[in-house]
This record gives sequence, C-alpha cells and structure tokens, in this order.
Amino acid sequence: MARFARSEGGRLALVLFVALALRAYAWSQTAVLFNDGPIFLALAEAIGEGRWAEVLAHPYHPLYPGLIALVSAFSVDRETAAVVVSIAGGLLSVAAVFWFVRDVFGRDVAWLAAWMVALHPWAVDFSSDVMSDGLYTGIFLLGFALMVRGVGLALISI
Repeated sequence: MARFARSEGGRLALVLFVALALRAYAWSQTAVLFNDGPIFLALAEAIGEGRWAEVLAHPYHPLYPGLIALVSAFSVDRETAAVVVSIAGGLLSVAAVFWFVRDVFGRDVAWLAAWMVALHPWAVDFSSDVMSDGLYTGIFLLGFALMVRGVGLALISI
C-alpha cells in the first residue's frame, strides 16, 4: 500500500480525490442551478422517456443530457446524475492535463499543473454544477493530450 501511495498512479489518485472532494463540497454549497441546468435536466428526462425527436431538434447538444439520463437510470435523481457527469468531466480534465504536461514538460511541472486544475476556482465552479462545460472541457483536454502524444510518437518514428 505504501508503495502505491508513492507511485505516480497513487499520487495522481490523491490529486483526483482532492479534486473530487472539492467539487462535491462546492456542489453541496450550491443553492441554485446554473441557468442552463433546467434545460439539460428536461432534455435528460425526454431522453429517458424516449422522446428523441424533441431532443435532437433542440439547439443544445445531446451528449451531456444523454449521460445524465444514463447515470439516472441507476436510481439516481437527474440533478445528482448531472453533477456526477460534471464532476467526472472535471476529474478527466485534471488527469488529461497531467498526462499532457508530463509528456511535454516532465513530471515536476505535471504535478503542479494537475494541482492547479484540481484547485482552480473556475475549474471547480464549472465542473460542480449542472453545466456541460466540465464534461466538454474534460473531453477536449483528453483529446488534446492524446493528439500531442500521437504527434510525438509519429515524430519519434520518423
């Protein structure tokens, strides 16, 4: 166990746990949903009821409400499911920034970058409410990290 705590995976798990706890606490202090939150929850309800034409005709993107509907299928109310999806996106952001920065700038800078994303007030804010920003930021940063790794591997093989 002590070896895991000193390993890179163990240290990253600690950063992710702190990020999770901070986002969960921020959510517990939220009194009012973000202004788009009720729309995402209504779209998730429509997905759960199979009203796909209504969802696909809506100008908002359906991935976030779709994931809310998926999580809420596990006997979780939609609002909590939405926050679970948002927090998962925030954690994905922390991990993706760590992987990208580690590959490009080294481990020491990667730890600093991961802690900055884990603790930054704006990053915490948009990944601890019923907002799609946390999810899409996490997906974008993961895609960016994978792209940089792929370009790096391609350059090494030349």
